[in-house]
Amino acid sequence: MGDLPESRVCPSSVFQRTGIDFAGPFLIRSSKGRGSRNTKCYICVFVCLATKAVHLEVVSDLTSKAFIACLKRFVARRVNHQRSSAIKEPISMELAEILERSSAS
Repeated sequence: MGDLPESRVCPSSVFQRTGIDFAGPFLIRSSKGRGSRNTKCYICVFVCLATKAVHLEVVSDLTSKAFIACLKRFVARRVNHQRSSAIKEPISMELAEILERSSAS
């Protein structure tokens, strides 16, 4: 059997190393009553690579602007966040800058 990645076996705090994925689309109802409309949304799934803890954030669409807003909310709540490894999407330059600023503070 092969060796496990360092991010999975080294002791670390929760969400210090994080995997990112998206789920959806889901239809949500914005209000109750007769005139309500369904809105499409997605869920951004943050998974701690060490403990497998899960953090979910609702995202309005799959644009980079919506993802960066979602990532900022995640970083604000989970202060210990140092590095992120995207599971499906490549990391853009703006995302890399946000991650560097969050790990410096």
